[in-house]
Amino acid sequence: MNKKLITLDEALRVSMPRMISDRSALNTIVEILQECIESNDFDVSSNIVETLTGKGDFGEFSINIHEFHGIFWVSAPDFDDDGYFLNKDEAISFAKVRYQPFIDNYLNDHK
Repeated sequence: MNKKLITLDEALRVSMPRMISDRSALNTIVEILQECIESNDFDVSSNIVETLTGKGDFGEFSINIHEFHGIFWVSAPDFDDDGYFLNKDEAISFAKVRYQPFIDNYLNDHK
C-alpha cells in the first residue's frame, strides 16, 4: 500500500476550511460540539475563565464564564447555560446583567 495514513487532527486541519463553508457539514459540527459542551463530556471546570458569585434563597453559588477555543458561555447551578459569545468581556457583561439581583445580594452580604 502506497497511501500514507494521516491522523484525524491532520485531516481536520486540512479539511476544516471546506467543512465550515458547507452549511450541512457546519450544522453537523455544531451539533457535535453543542452535545459535547452540554453533556459535559469534557472537564468543564478546566475551561472556566472567570467566576462571579451570586446569592439566592439557598445560599451562595458560582456564576462561571467558560471558554472553548474562543467561544464563551455562562453557566450557573439551577439555570440553563447562556451563550454564546466571541469574547470574555461580552460574556461577563451578559452574566452581570442576567444575574444582577443575585450578585447584588452577595455583594450586600459582604460589605
